[in-house]
Amino acid sequence: MVKLCLESSFLQHSLEIIEADLVDVVPGTSAVDTINYYYKSGLIFLELKRYADALKAFERVMVPPTKSINELHIAAFKRLILLKIIEGGEDYQLPSKTQDILRHDLKIGDG
Repeated sequence: MVKLCLESSFLQHSLEIIEADLVDVVPGTSAVDTINYYYKSGLIFLELKRYADALKAFERVMVPPTKSINELHIAAFKRLILLKIIEGGEDYQLPSKTQDILRHDLKIGDG
Protein backbone atom coordinates (compact mmCIF):
# COMPACT_ATOMS: atom_id res chain seq x y z
CA MET A 1 0.00 0.00 0.00
CA VAL A 2 2.78 2.44 0.94
CA LYS A 3 4.66 1.66 -2.27
CA LEU A 4 1.53 2.20 -4.37
CA CYS A 5 0.77 5.52 -2.69
CA LEU A 6 4.33 6.70 -3.29
CA GLU A 7 4.36 5.61 -6.93
CA SER A 8 0.97 7.16 -7.66
CA SER A 9 1.63 10.38 -5.68
CA PHE A 10 -1.44 9.81 -3.50
CA LEU A 11 0.68 10.40 -0.44
CA GLN A 12 -2.09 11.43 1.94
CA HIS A 13 -3.69 8.00 1.59
CA SER A 14 -0.65 6.30 3.14
CA LEU A 15 -0.57 8.43 6.29
CA GLU A 16 -2.97 6.22 8.24
CA ILE A 17 -0.54 3.36 7.78
CA ILE A 18 2.83 5.06 8.16
CA GLU A 19 1.84 7.22 11.14
CA ALA A 20 0.95 4.14 13.18
CA ASP A 21 3.69 2.47 15.21
CA LEU A 22 4.56 -1.01 14.00
CA VAL A 23 3.81 -3.41 16.82
CA ASP A 24 3.61 -6.75 15.06
CA VAL A 25 5.46 -7.85 11.97
CA VAL A 26 3.93 -10.39 9.62
CA PRO A 27 5.75 -13.73 9.84
CA GLY A 28 8.16 -14.09 6.94
CA THR A 29 8.92 -10.37 6.78
CA SER A 30 12.63 -9.88 6.12
CA ALA A 31 14.92 -7.11 7.31
CA VAL A 32 14.99 -5.87 3.70
CA ASP A 33 11.18 -5.60 3.73
CA THR A 34 11.35 -3.58 6.94
CA ILE A 35 14.08 -1.32 5.58
CA ASN A 36 12.07 -0.79 2.39
CA TYR A 37 8.95 0.13 4.40
CA TYR A 38 10.76 2.72 6.49
CA TYR A 39 12.63 4.15 3.51
CA LYS A 40 9.43 4.63 1.50
CA SER A 41 7.71 6.07 4.57
CA GLY A 42 10.56 8.56 4.89
CA LEU A 43 10.18 9.57 1.25
CA ILE A 44 6.47 10.21 1.76
CA PHE A 45 7.05 12.30 4.88
CA LEU A 46 9.82 14.19 3.07
CA GLU A 47 7.55 14.95 0.12
CA LEU A 48 4.90 16.22 2.56
CA LYS A 49 7.56 18.41 4.25
CA ARG A 50 7.11 16.56 7.54
CA TYR A 51 10.83 16.63 8.20
CA ALA A 52 10.84 15.33 11.79
CA ASP A 53 8.79 12.29 10.75
CA ALA A 54 11.03 11.74 7.71
CA LEU A 55 14.10 11.87 9.94
CA LYS A 56 12.65 9.20 12.25
CA ALA A 57 11.72 6.95 9.33
CA PHE A 58 15.16 7.22 7.70
CA GLU A 59 16.84 6.53 11.06
CA ARG A 60 14.78 3.35 11.35
CA VAL A 61 16.31 2.18 8.07
CA MET A 62 19.64 1.97 9.91
CA VAL A 63 18.47 -0.17 12.86
CA PRO A 64 17.36 -3.65 11.62
CA PRO A 65 20.06 -6.34 11.74
CA THR A 66 22.06 -6.58 8.53
CA LYS A 67 25.18 -8.36 7.31
CA SER A 68 26.00 -5.79 4.65
CA ILE A 69 25.15 -2.30 3.52
CA ASN A 70 22.74 -1.83 0.60
CA GLU A 71 21.60 1.05 -1.57
CA LEU A 72 18.68 1.91 0.74
CA HIS A 73 21.07 2.42 3.65
CA ILE A 74 23.15 4.82 1.57
CA ALA A 75 20.12 6.69 0.20
CA ALA A 76 18.59 7.01 3.68
CA PHE A 77 21.89 8.21 5.13
CA LYS A 78 22.18 10.93 2.47
CA ARG A 79 18.67 12.10 3.26
CA LEU A 80 19.41 12.09 6.99
CA ILE A 81 22.33 14.44 6.43
CA LEU A 82 20.22 16.74 4.25
CA LEU A 83 17.40 16.78 6.80
CA LYS A 84 19.83 17.76 9.54
CA ILE A 85 21.05 20.64 7.37
CA ILE A 86 17.45 21.74 6.75
CA GLU A 87 16.74 21.60 10.49
CA GLY A 88 19.64 23.83 11.41
CA GLY A 89 22.95 22.54 10.19
CA GLU A 90 23.95 20.29 13.10
CA ASP A 91 26.33 17.38 12.59
CA TYR A 92 24.37 14.17 12.22
CA GLN A 93 24.94 11.20 14.50
CA LEU A 94 23.34 7.85 13.74
CA PRO A 95 21.11 6.29 16.41
CA SER A 96 22.99 4.24 19.02
CA LYS A 97 21.26 1.06 17.80
CA THR A 98 22.75 1.40 14.31
CA GLN A 99 24.53 -1.73 13.17
CA ASP A 100 28.35 -1.59 13.39
CA ILE A 101 28.69 -2.70 9.75
CA LEU A 102 26.80 0.44 8.68
CA ARG A 103 28.87 2.71 10.91
CA HIS A 104 32.03 1.23 9.43
CA ASP A 105 30.93 1.28 5.79
CA LEU A 106 29.48 4.78 6.04
CA LYS A 107 32.59 5.92 7.96
CA ILE A 108 30.56 7.25 10.88
CA GLY A 109 31.94 7.52 14.37
CA ASP A 110 30.16 7.97 17.68
CA GLY A 111 31.20 11.52 18.30
